Amino acid sequence: MRNIIVVLGAALLDYCLYVDDETPFIVIGYIEPGLQGLDISVFAKFNDEWASLLVDGLIIALIGLLEGLAIAQAFSKKNRYEINNSQEMVALGVCNIAGSFFLAYPVTGSFSRSSVNSESGVRTQFGGFWTGLIVVLCLLFLTSFFSYIPMAALAAVIIFAVSFMVNFCIPIYMWSVRKLGTVSWLVTFCSVLLLGIEYGIAVGVGFDLLLVVAKNLRPDTHVHDMGQGVILVEVNGGWNYLSVNYVKEKVEEAMYWQRKRFLFSHSTSVNAIVLDMTKFSELDITALESLKGILEECRGEGILLFSVGLAPELVQDSVNFGITLPNFDTSIEAVQAAKTEVGVVTALTRMSQ
Repeated sequence: MRNIIVVLGAALLDYCLYVDDETPFIVIGYIEPGLQGLDISVFAKFNDEWASLLVDGLIIALIGLLEGLAIAQAFSKKNRYEINNSQEMVALGVCNIAGSFFLAYPVTGSFSRSSVNSESGVRTQFGGFWTGLIVVLCLLFLTSFFSYIPMAALAAVIIFAVSFMVNFCIPIYMWSVRKLGTVSWLVTFCSVLLLGIEYGIAVGVGFDLLLVVAKNLRPDTHVHDMGQGVILVEVNGGWNYLSVNYVKEKVEEAMYWQRKRFLFSHSTSVNAIVLDMTKFSELDITALESLKGILEECRGEGILLFSVGLAPELVQDSVNFGITLPNFDTSIEAVQAAKTEVGVVTALTRMSQ
């Protein structure tokens, strides 16, 4: 209600001060009354300009989708409700298809309009129906009144409506939890200020994708000496074409630690390697080829190879690729089994001598 009072009051003040076609405020100005009719003549341009239209359309669709989903997420957190991303995308797609027949602007979410709706007490999707109905009636009968509304009044309504979204504590919390996430937020924030919401969000998404790729290139890997020549290799990330060389290098370092002067406190030689793959969600063809190479290399060196936490579907993929490894649910079970088998092999070797 207060938003309506501000707009009406500002328009009334401008009307009272309107003298000799001059006003002390910057106002909306003249708006042509009426509604846009059905027009499909623009589709004829697609035959001649399809290349540029296709590229521009993809960019607009991507930016609109990102902006719409970001706005939906922001207001779902504020008003504590769940959203369905698929439903949001379907709604945006249907609206844009329908709007294309009436020369409409691309449809997406809006921080300003959504904020005004939220602050005005709108709670259901039916609020969009009333908003659309009011817009239609205003375009038909009230456009002359709009010419008196000061831009400052609309700006005040929008600024007040979005002020709740400013939270200076979030960057501090993010820095204490995930520093790279804070850097990504800072890049997105600065890009939005300098380039606008659409391009700023696109830059933020692109930067975050670069961070994901960089993290996958060199996943966090740890090598532990478990005693009796058993080495545990933990890979805290995925194993795919991005990280395949790095992970293989770490496993080979565990195999040849003696040659590379790795300092282990318990073992004098490497007899078995336990590869912890609990965090692996997939094994693409490059990872399977690398794992097969590691297995063959271990067999050539007389080193036992065990796996931990490999999902059943990944075990089946490995078998189909010609890789058979003892797989255990926990690293403790795998290490214990490795030590037992190493002990048996050692005893048999001594007996044969």
